[in-house]
Amino acid sequence: MSIYVRLLGPVELRVEGGVVNLGPAKRRALLAALAMEANRPIRLTRLTSLLWTDPPPSSAVPNIRNHIMVLRRLLAGRIDARYRAYQLLLAAEELDVNEFLRRANDGRRALRAGDPARAESELAAALRLWRGPVGEDLTAGVELEARLHGLEEHRLQVVEDLVDARLELDHTGDLVPLLREHLAAHALRERAWAQLMLALYRAGDPSGALATYRQAHDLLGARLGVAPGPELADLHRAMLRRAPWLDRTGAIR
Repeated sequence: MSIYVRLLGPVELRVEGGVVNLGPAKRRALLAALAMEANRPIRLTRLTSLLWTDPPPSSAVPNIRNHIMVLRRLLAGRIDARYRAYQLLLAAEELDVNEFLRRANDGRRALRAGDPARAESELAAALRLWRGPVGEDLTAGVELEARLHGLEEHRLQVVEDLVDARLELDHTGDLVPLLREHLAAHALRERAWAQLMLALYRAGDPSGALATYRQAHDLLGARLGVAPGPELADLHRAMLRRAPWLDRTGAIR
């Protein structure tokens, strides 16, 4: 039986190509917890802490067992039940998180190896796997929520890696709007501010690049009480002296 579990957005289970109705949010959270630790048994006590904040309700263990019963029926033998522990049997290619991480890592390796075209292809493919915010459709404990939100941090890094690949390729035309949208949602990411400065500079708008530095400087001061870090500050100084490398193809040095 072919299955595919998708966590990069609303939790989704596909069986034989069709989307399965998983039911309540706690059952989706249980599937996410099992998928995040696929092929490893998870004890009931750990599942309880993954699915509820302390203290869990007295009904936690019966609820887990009821949800497991439904999932075992939907997954036809893919959940191995042991004494007070369960594991979901998944091949690497049956979980979208694995494909995302594989493509992201391949893209980064290509970028380090001086192959920005392949890097752009792999990183863009990794981002296309995302269908929306992670974990918003389920209820879970603190640890599981943190692990799911960690995937979002990874996504943001991949967005910025993709920008670096496009800077290397001199594909700067769409970078300014992309980075403005990125920063509108994640305003404290200094790397993205530096990338926006360089994209504006290379688009023939050095005054806009310098104004962007001032905007980042003021925002970081107001929100965090800190000055821009070395990457932003060094780039600002390079722009003030019009360093020759700024006009050449490539990411921030």
